[in-house]
This record gives sequence, structure tokens and C-alpha cells, in this order.
Amino acid sequence: MVIKTLDVNEMYMYDELLETASSSYIFQTRPYLTSLSLLGYDFEILGIFENDNLKYALPVQKKKFTLINRYFYAIPYGVVSKEEIIPNEVVDNFINYLKKKGLVIKLSLNQKLENNQFKYKSMQTTLMLDLSKGLDEIFSNFSKTHRNCTRRAAKDGVVVTIEKNEEIINEFLNLYQQMVDRKAIESLPVYFLSHVLKELTFHNMGFFAVARFNGVIHNIAFISTVGRKARYLYGASLRTEEKVPPIGQFLHYEIIKYLIDKNFISYDFGGIPNPPVLETDSSYSVYKFKKGFGGEVKELCYDYQYIKYKILKLLIR
Repeated sequence: MVIKTLDVNEMYMYDELLETASSSYIFQTRPYLTSLSLLGYDFEILGIFENDNLKYALPVQKKKFTLINRYFYAIPYGVVSKEEIIPNEVVDNFINYLKKKGLVIKLSLNQKLENNQFKYKSMQTTLMLDLSKGLDEIFSNFSKTHRNCTRRAAKDGVVVTIEKNEEIINEFLNLYQQMVDRKAIESLPVYFLSHVLKELTFHNMGFFAVARFNGVIHNIAFISTVGRKARYLYGASLRTEEKVPPIGQFLHYEIIKYLIDKNFISYDFGGIPNPPVLETDSSYSVYKFKKGFGGEVKELCYDYQYIKYKILKLLIR
């Protein structure tokens, strides 16, 4: 089983595999990986071919340790393939390849790993909507509160539009920065976020859903897309003292409606805390809001870490 780094003339095969893979995520796409250069990361795509066709691919983020030809590797969401379950032999071959030059490897896989050299760290969970059920059935599975809020926002004149232009990127970034400052939360650097949004929209890998009330933007969501799969990636909202309708539920209803119309098959709500989520949990309100749309709880991936030398633990805290 031969592993090679894809060259520029082979990258189209990786793009095509992402479009049709059993599981694929925006963090594995070239526009997103390229944007990580702003945070000091390079990347490469490792591939295993069968009859000149790319069968398995592994996107690898990497940073070089100073003065030595060794690397810190981060692998987002694991192996890309049309197969739902990746053979252990394939995973092991990729791991052994990375260990040749990898001093630290952070590995996310959408299946559990049995390798004593990799320490299990955490699990990532989300809520997923199956869009093949159709709008009526999906809406009927909303919580009663979410259905009522959706109807009220529509009745009160909230308008949601789908936009991709640069002006809305700037609107989003302004609203996002205001929200971050207001809530004093950790966030992505705005310069990085700006680059990612421009790259993804340019490559038709996402869109903005913009909610306005009385002509004022109150909420913006950026939805990323890979093939026929969609994910809520970023959001920003306006704080106002004025009385406004419940906008959030209607915003996602209109997103779901748009995705179904465009023949998408799934909508990922962008992650939730790992269940069970207690009412005393600081993330409970976000969990409750997302759960109100009736999605299925899905384990996205399992996070593992390999550190070759114990002293390196001090460098990556």
C-alpha cells in the first residue's frame, strides 16, 4: 500500500473525492487549508491510489519545528473516502507514514482508533438534519417553541435573504467583532476569518443567510458546503434594546428551506457539547436552541494525540 503526497496536477482528484465522500468537512477543503497559512500552517494531501484512482486521502496541517526536519501534524476529521468505514490497515499505514517525521500528531478520526501510542483526548458531537425528509416533516419535528417562534417571525415581517457578495462579508465581520467584544469570548482572528470567508464564497463552498427586521440586519449565519452536505460554520448577531421578533429559529428554518430547494442532503448545526448536557452547563442554552430543531445527535469524530518525546508536552500546552 503506497502512500504519496499529491502534486498540484493531482489535486483535482482530491477535490472530486471530497464532493462524493461518505464523510467530508469544510476543514478538509483546499480553500480552508490554504487559509491556515495565516496562522502559520502549511498543508499537504496524502493519497493512496488504486488503478490510478485516488481511493483514500488524508489532509494534513503541519508546522515545522525550528532547526530540525520534524513536524507538528494536525489531521482534521480523518481519512477522506467513499467508504463509510475505513479499513484499519489504511489508517495504520497513514499513521506510520506520519510518524516518520511527526514529533507531535493531533489526529481526528470519524471512527475509533486502537493504537496504544495515541492517547484518546475527546469526542466531537453535532446535531444533524436529514434533509431528505422534506420541509414539512422537518418542521413538524421542531419543538413547539421553535415552531411558534418561526411562525411569529414570519408574521411580523422578518426577512431572510441568501447572499454571497463582499459587502455582506464586511457586514458579517463588523457584526462578529461587535458580538465578540460584547460577550468577551475567545474567537478566531478577524483577518483569518475574513480570508476564509472570501476563499469559501469565491470557490462556491458557502453562503450567508441574512435576517433583517425593519431593514436592519439582526443576524447573519455563514453556511459552508461540501458537495451536497451543509454545515453551520459561523454566526453573528446584533444586540438591541428594541423589541424584535424571535429571529434565530426563523433564520434556520429559511436556511433549511433553501438547502432542500438546492438538493442538499444534510445540515450539520456546527457542533454541540457532548451529551448528556445538564441545565447547569454553560453551553446548555446553545444546546437547547439547536436541539429544538429536532436533529439527530451524531458523533462526528474522535480526537487522539501522539507525542514522541515527553518533553514536547511542555511545548504544546
